[in-house]
Amino acid sequence: MKYYIFLFSLFLVVLITIAPAQNPYPPKPLKPELIDIPGDGGNNIYIRWKHFATVPGIKYYILRSVEGGEFEKVTPLQVKTASPVLENKPYNDFTKLDYYIYLEPRKDDVPIAHVVRMTPENKESLLAMGAQKINRVELEVPPKSMLDELPNVFAEGNYYLAIPDSVRLKKLASEKVPMNIWTQFGFKLPYEGPLTVELLPSKNELEFFSKGLQIIEENDVPKYLLYKYCKRIVSLVTDSARYTVKYDMMSFFHRSSKEIPIEPGKHYVYKLRLMQVEKPIKKVFEDSDTAGITPKDEAPIPPNDITALYDSARKELVIDLYYSGFYNVLFNAKIFDTKTYSIYRTTPEDTAREKGELLAKISASWRNVKLSGINPDDKIYILVDDSSGQTAKTGFLKFRFASAESLVLPPGLHVKDKENDEGKKAVVRWGPPTLAV
Repeated sequence: MKYYIFLFSLFLVVLITIAPAQNPYPPKPLKPELIDIPGDGGNNIYIRWKHFATVPGIKYYILRSVEGGEFEKVTPLQVKTASPVLENKPYNDFTKLDYYIYLEPRKDDVPIAHVVRMTPENKESLLAMGAQKINRVELEVPPKSMLDELPNVFAEGNYYLAIPDSVRLKKLASEKVPMNIWTQFGFKLPYEGPLTVELLPSKNELEFFSKGLQIIEENDVPKYLLYKYCKRIVSLVTDSARYTVKYDMMSFFHRSSKEIPIEPGKHYVYKLRLMQVEKPIKKVFEDSDTAGITPKDEAPIPPNDITALYDSARKELVIDLYYSGFYNVLFNAKIFDTKTYSIYRTTPEDTAREKGELLAKISASWRNVKLSGINPDDKIYILVDDSSGQTAKTGFLKFRFASAESLVLPPGLHVKDKENDEGKKAVVRWGPPTLAV
């Protein structure tokens, strides 16, 4: 009896050893990244994660636990799914082209995929680092049966496939197009009558096509060539794995509410649950690894895009208070915890900005303020406070000197009433007209 048990165990071990690696179904979602929003009072959390194109799913659930308690659903987010396509085009086959892929590992994120064309000079180094030959390039998500044939490795890389198009190349020949564009300008031009535009292929385009089928990284060629003649790559396939490089960045602003509050100083743990559909029709799911965060109530953030226009004739200063970049998104979403702006005048010696004279105090919802009686050598700074009494200061504002009397109108300024618009619009033009094709 023991002999048969031993044989069965040995047979099982052999089966496990030689069985090909299979992808788990459903695939495990990637761990979310949690970001404590600066200057918000500690009651907002930004959640983002990568959703790779070959991961099937219908929706994500964001789940949260407070101080080690039970997980609760925060919100569902629908997933834009791609219909599987079985591609069998000549450009899918890369067996005769010497493109190789290797991965650069990263901590707490998917690796970076590097695609290199093998040459006699780099052959030894590529093979030494374990680079694998790319046999197939996929521009669509393949059917599940193909996905199950190889392990699916997620890696980051914005790669495109340049496909030579002989028909399109022939159309790049010179052609003459008659165009009558002058009537739209509404004033006399140095030339009248029809205009003939001769369209010629650019040198860059001809060079680009002459290289044939190729894999291109997003920043390797001008954008117009990329978007006009290339297609985004979904996966790169080798003998041992499918490397999916195309993904969508999904995100969610979790804002404090009565139902699901967020308080500064408390520890929160989040995870993602990916819901999928499998035949016969039933919903299945898989949870991501968890990520934790303790939001803080930090000092407010002053506007980072301030313009101070000084009129020396009137001794007036107009200050525009704006945010730019991601801060502008946060401001427009009313996430910042800013209460008031206090505008001070001081001297150049007050480098710590502590002895200023208060000139104005306005609501943080204001975008502009005008100050009178300002001297050109005055130093102006702004103090921002929030609802909890925390403050932050700008540096000294840099004046842009201008006077209304010194402003010069642009040459060739013309204003014309726009026809058939019930008198609601006017066309303003200046300078010579520019034609772009």
